[in-house]
Amino acid sequence: MTERATIHQLVQIGVESVAGTRPAGGANRRLQSISISPGIQMDLNLFRAKGYKFPSVGAQGREWVQAAIEGQADYNELTWLLASILATPTPAQQGATAAYQCDFTPDSDGPDTVSSFYVEEGGSVRAHAFAYGLMTEFGYEITRQAFNISGQMIGQALSENISSMGVNEVQTLSITGTPTGGTFTITFGGETTAAIDYDATAAEVQAALVALSSIGAGNMLCSGGPLPGTAVVCEFQGDEGQTNQAIMTTADSLTGGTDPETAVAETVAGGAATSYTLNPILPEHVSIYMDSAYGSLGTTLLTRVLKASFKLNNRQSPLWPINAAEDSYAAVVETEPEATLELLVEADSVGMGLLTTARAGTKKFIRLEAEGDEIASPYNYKFTHDMCGIISAVGEFSDEEGVFAIPWTFKLAHDPTWGKAMDVDLINIITAL
Repeated sequence: MTERATIHQLVQIGVESVAGTRPAGGANRRLQSISISPGIQMDLNLFRAKGYKFPSVGAQGREWVQAAIEGQADYNELTWLLASILATPTPAQQGATAAYQCDFTPDSDGPDTVSSFYVEEGGSVRAHAFAYGLMTEFGYEITRQAFNISGQMIGQALSENISSMGVNEVQTLSITGTPTGGTFTITFGGETTAAIDYDATAAEVQAALVALSSIGAGNMLCSGGPLPGTAVVCEFQGDEGQTNQAIMTTADSLTGGTDPETAVAETVAGGAATSYTLNPILPEHVSIYMDSAYGSLGTTLLTRVLKASFKLNNRQSPLWPINAAEDSYAAVVETEPEATLELLVEADSVGMGLLTTARAGTKKFIRLEAEGDEIASPYNYKFTHDMCGIISAVGEFSDEEGVFAIPWTFKLAHDPTWGKAMDVDLINIITAL
């Protein structure tokens, strides 16, 4: 028996169109710089009968996933984490190049639209998955040695022993022309179905397809419908999953309507999940600026920052209604976030100048900027994190490899003039989530 080796565990994600619903085809993006490690969380209740010493009945209460996130910051893969913790972006093409910019700006006084994920972890031996994956914590730590990220994600109850660690082929069957009668057939792999009614349900289309020996039982899942008003989504799975399939063809005997006809289109190509060449954010790419107004941010470079640590906690909380139809949490709600930036700086005139800032309670504007290789002139990979902060804590003096240093913690704060507490911009090659 082949063992399930840790080294072969892969992570794939897919953006959910409907939170908590597996996207058609499964998780279509493979992460290479980031690990998402789910842990099963359960409220397990034991009941002891009156007069007995030991419990005799066990019952499960709430169940969910708590996933730890860690890895190295990457110009491309950060897109998905920021979309889930801050706000869902719309990538904007830069000029006519392969460079795209994503803006992530959380609203200071209104709800944010964030992305939830269907997440798969595993390999060829075995895999599991969870839906409604949503970032609740995100952070990074930068030293001259590394730019590391960390975080937490919640998810609904784990699905165990799934078959997919690739992407299933999805083809969509539609009918135009509003027929009022008749039938059609579908051909795949040299075989043709029996006649299918013009107003068939997804279950009826599925039954016709799995009857073909070129597909077979358990190898097709159809959803949507009924025809002709609503398309039927056909997902190859099982033995036919994770493979780029030929497009199914149709033949029509439809009546009524206006030139009615069926059509099949590939909506998700089967095969391996998409992955991007690793493009890590290196410490030598990073510069940190601090100014007294946002309009001048980027003017004053801090030259003696020894470590920078950003943390955003308490972003989302699960909602647990009393409802027998829900096998995990039903939704999430925003909670009061805790966002901080700690800068460990040399205790020189600049570093100790922050003592005056702390005593006055004044705001500072901080920009953490990293710029990598060129995508297409004049655009480089770029990560920009702008923040407005008020000093909330000061730490102890310390020796940092011979440098006398002091840590200052800024709590992110809303600035009425800027209209924000923070803003993140990414320039990379991600065209869509």
